Amino acid sequence: KRDITSGEEYAELHAEIVGLREELVDARLVKAGTLPLSEAMFQNIVNEWAESSGVNILSMRVLPLVEKGGLGEMRMAINTRAEIGGIQNFMERVEQGRRFIFFEEVEIKMISPHEKRYYYFNAQLTCWTL
Repeated sequence: KRDITSGEEYAELHAEIVGLREELVDARLVKAGTLPLSEAMFQNIVNEWAESSGVNILSMRVLPLVEKGGLGEMRMAINTRAEIGGIQNFMERVEQGRRFIFFEEVEIKMISPHEKRYYYFNAQLTCWTL
């Protein structure tokens, strides 16, 4: 009788742990059914953040996937043009987002000595997927 109860408890705990893992994966990783869908999801998230921050994306390139410890590391390079406030807002959205998306490289450059309102903002973003 004790072994059956322990087995049932184990099965319940296992199911709960698996459920929590799936919730965490869905909430934190950029994950869709296939790699191309995950890349599209990553692009959509970055586009939404840029649009709501007033950042104009001039170009976006998805870089090759890198495998690290059972996780896939998707990388994206963006070139943008925006006011410094929009750039700051975009960077805050990335840092405070619920998904594991972060900056690998960031470059902010003046467009020209005569243009003091807008800046070029180039970055490489990384996220994790399964």
